[in-house]
Amino acid sequence: MSSIRAKRRVEHLSEDWYTHPAWYDILHASGTAEEVKGLTRIAELFTAVRRSARDQPLWLEPGCGTARYLRAAAATGIRVAGFDNCAPMLDYARTGFRHRGLTGDIFDATFEDFSLSAKADFAFCLINTIRHLHTDARVLAHFGCMARALRKGGAYAVGLSVVHPGGEMDTEDTWCGARGSCAVTQLINYLSPDLRARTERVASHIRVDTPTREIHLDSSYTLRTYTLKQWTSLIERSPLRLIAVVDEQGDGLLEPSPEHDGECGGWGGRNLRSEYAIWVLGRR
Repeated sequence: MSSIRAKRRVEHLSEDWYTHPAWYDILHASGTAEEVKGLTRIAELFTAVRRSARDQPLWLEPGCGTARYLRAAAATGIRVAGFDNCAPMLDYARTGFRHRGLTGDIFDATFEDFSLSAKADFAFCLINTIRHLHTDARVLAHFGCMARALRKGGAYAVGLSVVHPGGEMDTEDTWCGARGSCAVTQLINYLSPDLRARTERVASHIRVDTPTREIHLDSSYTLRTYTLKQWTSLIERSPLRLIAVVDEQGDGLLEPSPEHDGECGGWGGRNLRSEYAIWVLGRR
């Protein structure tokens, strides 16, 4: 006796990957708890906010997407707030909080125009999300909002990769995640940055496998590039100041070498040429 297996339907889509929050969450959920532990350590190291013992800190995430970091933080008792301006992401994030019995303020806003009813102790924006702001003016407007949103002694952790002139090249990365019977794979191609235009084109191919469907989704987007000098100069022009540069666990404090050429250079014995780092900023 043989069983007949139903043929899966194959679909090809060409649309914004960010409008599929469930697949996005599946792909990035693995390791979230460990990443939040790293954020907790960074917050402990670099925030100096006076508060009562019963007053829980408030964390803020600009561009929170599915709010996976905020869910994990809220589950530990931290007060959280986050914003995005993508309706499907906001709906998914709010539903995720509600289904888990968690409390958080998830609201619709942009990087350059947001406000909080209470000031944040700690804020974070990871995995190059800030590079979706394509002009210095937009980043400076965002930093202005952040300076107003942070408490005195608060800190803002920005995850960003800088580029090194002469080191540009195409690169490729693969991400995989699964939840129940749904598996998601993403192949990302980062095209060689155009340092004159200060752009890096990113092409993404998503494959989603379920028992009945095989879905392929292609999308692309552009990120702004920063050399070390461009990024540090932008911070110097803003109402925020650089406190430290650390890794994702808050370890290995990185310090700019006094001999650096303004574009590259040593960071605590490590070269920032192609490294992703967490830039910890605070109010001036």
